Order: sequence, then C-alpha cells, then structure tokens
Amino acid sequence: MNQTNQVSRGNYGKFFAMIGTAMVLMYLLTYLNSYDILGHAWFSETRLFMTLIMVGSMTLVMFGFMRKNYTNRNVNIAIVIGALLKLALALFLVRSQATVTDVDYMEGMSLTTRSQS
Repeated sequence: MNQTNQVSRGNYGKFFAMIGTAMVLMYLLTYLNSYDILGHAWFSETRLFMTLIMVGSMTLVMFGFMRKNYTNRNVNIAIVIGALLKLALALFLVRSQATVTDVDYMEGMSLTTRSQS
C-alpha cells in the first residue's frame, strides 16, 4: 500500500469522525434553550431529525469546500448521495411527524407530564 492510499484513507476517517462529533454536539446544543436543562431535557425525535438535517447539509458544505483532499471517486459519490438521502429522509420525518404518536405529542406539549414521572 503506498503512502497516497494511506493518507486518503486517513482523511476519510477524520472526515467521518468530524461529522459524527459535530452531530452529537449539535444534538446536545438543541437543549440549550431549555429552562432547566437537566429537568426538561429528554429524548426528542424532532430534535434528532433536525440534527440530521443539519448534519446532512453540513456534510455537503464541508465536503464541497474540502473535496480536493478526497480522491476516491466512488467514496465521494457515496458521501454526497448519503448526505442527500439523510437530508431528505430527516426533512420528511420532521415535516410529517410520522414517527410521533399521539401520546408523544401530548407529552411534548406538557412539561409537567415529564417532570412528574
């Protein structure tokens, strides 16, 4: 294996690590608008879907700016297609609320339901 392949493979790993780290941070940052972060923060599908929308678009932007660093055409195409699919699926899910049940919706509307349980 030559040095170019090793550098290229390392760059993709760093790229995906960067995207993964940003995704976790973005999800956690969505809770900063909560009055009592520890008391009012619970898993939210909508926050997850919005995070995936941000990650999908961020992946496209970052990859667009850094595309010369990545030389494997097939992996590059897969990254772009994957980011577009993630963006489209997350947008569909957040707009349709297809995974949110009536109970989830009502619990989300009332903080007292969550804080008393």
